Amino acid sequence: MSATLLPFPRAVFYDANGNPLAAGFVWTYVPNTTTPKTSWQDAGESIPNQNPILLDANGSCLLYGAGQYTLAVLDAIGNQVPAYSGLTTDAAAGLTAFKADLASQTDATKGSALVGYFQAISGWIGRTLKAKLLDYLTVLDFGADPTGVNDNTATWQAAINYAASVGGACIWVTPGTYKFTGTLNIVNSGVVLRGTSQFGCVLNFNNATADCIVVGFQASTVFGVEIVDLTINGVAKTAGRIISAKTIGNCIFSGIITNTAFDGIYVEEINNVLIANAVIILSVAGANFGLKWFSTASAAKTSNVLTLENVTIQCSATGANGIVVDGSCQTLRMNSVGVIHANDGLQILNTQASNSFFPQFFFCNDLEIDGVLSHAMLVEGGRHLRFVNCDFFNNFSGGGSDTNCIHILADGLASVTTAMWFTACRISGAQQSGIYCEAKNVDISACYIGDNSLSGLGVYPGIALGNSALPNGAATSITVSAGQNGAIFGDIGRQNYGITAVAGVTRVTVDGVDFSNCVTGAILDNTGGLGNVMWHGCIDINGVQLPDRLPILPADSALATEGIIYENATTHALRVYVNGALKTITVT
Repeated sequence: MSATLLPFPRAVFYDANGNPLAAGFVWTYVPNTTTPKTSWQDAGESIPNQNPILLDANGSCLLYGAGQYTLAVLDAIGNQVPAYSGLTTDAAAGLTAFKADLASQTDATKGSALVGYFQAISGWIGRTLKAKLLDYLTVLDFGADPTGVNDNTATWQAAINYAASVGGACIWVTPGTYKFTGTLNIVNSGVVLRGTSQFGCVLNFNNATADCIVVGFQASTVFGVEIVDLTINGVAKTAGRIISAKTIGNCIFSGIITNTAFDGIYVEEINNVLIANAVIILSVAGANFGLKWFSTASAAKTSNVLTLENVTIQCSATGANGIVVDGSCQTLRMNSVGVIHANDGLQILNTQASNSFFPQFFFCNDLEIDGVLSHAMLVEGGRHLRFVNCDFFNNFSGGGSDTNCIHILADGLASVTTAMWFTACRISGAQQSGIYCEAKNVDISACYIGDNSLSGLGVYPGIALGNSALPNGAATSITVSAGQNGAIFGDIGRQNYGITAVAGVTRVTVDGVDFSNCVTGAILDNTGGLGNVMWHGCIDINGVQLPDRLPILPADSALATEGIIYENATTHALRVYVNGALKTITVT
């Protein structure tokens, strides 16, 4: 063994006044004892020092040692000099201890806390490496196992709880397969779970009937939660949702993929939630929904603004409905959304029979519903519902008992189903009618309604305007304009009529619609009253112009519209309102 340099081999000692400690003494002991320990005057340990060491006139001595020492320094008359007394070490031992401190994984004051981090960039503020690393937390920092072998419920919950404890943080998920036997609960604002690879970060929940991830469900709204770029699967589940959220606001669920699940995503009492770039695949028979938005029918519980962007829901003929909206849900924005092999593709419900709090304000563009078992869309209540460039297609090649493609009921015992717009949509492939409607104020414009009545040639119409016999139960103020209601070239004409209307239906206007290839006729008016159904500029089933049925003359001529031709309901005479006066038209 050879001795190494202590920090200063020619040690120099001073008194309290800064003068050399001439003729002073240095005692060397085994650390924290009064047992003397040898020091040397050379690195080869051949010349030992006396103990105590007598300092020269300059207050110095040669001081080599091995390991740690406790020093006691005294002046010439025996008074201790506290500034020098205590524990010291040789250079090698100090380096070894420092390495151990750097490698520490259990002491928050060591490890990365001892390393600085700086970049030569204008304005840069240096920090410790520990502080820098806290900018990027991963589930592995909390002991997560990415191999799919061990349960990660506790480790991930610890990560979530930490993010909550600092007022919100992003927890990164490194690629791997993570197993869970319990539920993850996010009950605080600002928690973000973000995968580094949508396909590479796989969460498998084998937790029986429980939900996989629960967000909110607190007395106060939970804000700013994000779950991003993760594959979340339910393993051998017979109930439970992939994500279940309530009383949340300004939250994002994006880049979510579910390859196997019972129910998909459930949201309730929300304010501004975005679900984007998601694929939800249900796999268990008896499932309920791919996505459900619910709120209690009261002013205090109203939900506002759910946005669906680039979302695909595959219900896999499990019997589940694709998208369900029920209760006091206001403002649904959908863009590029697809629903496949659902029972009902889209359900809009008022199950609480409220006359004030029901679904309202839908703005849906590029919604595609395909291959359903019952209806592409079922509406049992709601108002201000807009559908543009959408595709509603019932026909499921695997069989099923679908009826009407779009089925709109009056909700006559509660609210009034009203104010709906369908623009540039395809409505097709139904066993029965393309649209069955009991609602008020419905506008159908530039749509293709054809290849319906698949259950029998010439049995059902493209649009059936009905009357439930409930209060406000008859279709009223219906406008159908432009578009094709029959069959386009290449399709088989199967619908008996383009439009049928039963008794009680009123204020129906049809303008510029092509009824080519309907089997029986263009329009069947069974309302029992002239003027309930009017049409103009349409094409008949044989491709020729359909004779117009003109508006009935108002009882008060002052209500007549300039330039419009009217038919008198009693005499069937034709009149036109020109320059403030009614003129009779004589046909010769």
